[in-house]
Amino acid sequence: MMNLSRGRDAILEVKGVTKRFGGLVALNKVDFQVFQGEILGLIGPNGAGKTTLFNVVTGFYKPESGKVYFKGRDITGKLPHVISRLGIGRTFQVVKPFYGLTVEEAVKVGAYNHVKEKEGVGRRVKEVLEFIGLTPLSNRLCKHLNLVEIKRTALAQALAAKPDLLLLDEIAAGLTPTEINELIKLLRKINSEWGTTLCLVEHVMKFIMNISQRVTVLHYGVKIAEGTPQKVARDKKVIDAYLGAV
Repeated sequence: MMNLSRGRDAILEVKGVTKRFGGLVALNKVDFQVFQGEILGLIGPNGAGKTTLFNVVTGFYKPESGKVYFKGRDITGKLPHVISRLGIGRTFQVVKPFYGLTVEEAVKVGAYNHVKEKEGVGRRVKEVLEFIGLTPLSNRLCKHLNLVEIKRTALAQALAAKPDLLLLDEIAAGLTPTEINELIKLLRKINSEWGTTLCLVEHVMKFIMNISQRVTVLHYGVKIAEGTPQKVARDKKVIDAYLGAV
């Protein structure tokens, strides 16, 4: 079977990370890599530690042990805004847009993480809105958006900061099959045309198995499988822990 990581550098490396909440071990000595330019799916049952892993990587949580490296640089425990400026963007499981802002204004918030001068921010916002297909909604208030538009605005906001690595937490949740297919096309376009590396947490298996080049599986804070979608879907541990119940 082809080794999808061959010849690629790891843009993100998580080494032996453990994160506890009181007596609960949310992540237990997790080793995890995302390779430059790939689309990686991160799956597992509720409570498996997926969002916790994202929060450790992006500086919202500090691990009890282990290290996080981005482009070879130790970023363990750095503040979220510092990690964002280094080139890691994310969306959140519960999307909370700036309801009092327009779509354009919300995307500007993301752009200011990367560009400081006003003209540069304007150019970046225009570029992202056109790319995501949100230009017709530029002046609409976020509180008047439907679910698809909210998710696309959150995606645009994250992209406005020009991340090299983008972490997407359940971006397909609640979407119809047609909307999921359109999202797959858009994310592949972001990956291929902008060169953005993508890591996606998701429960929608049609989405994750169609878009991912590799899949990593967490269960009770432990990595139990990793490989191509086809390999992971046949793994007995994954079927017993997760896929059999989906």
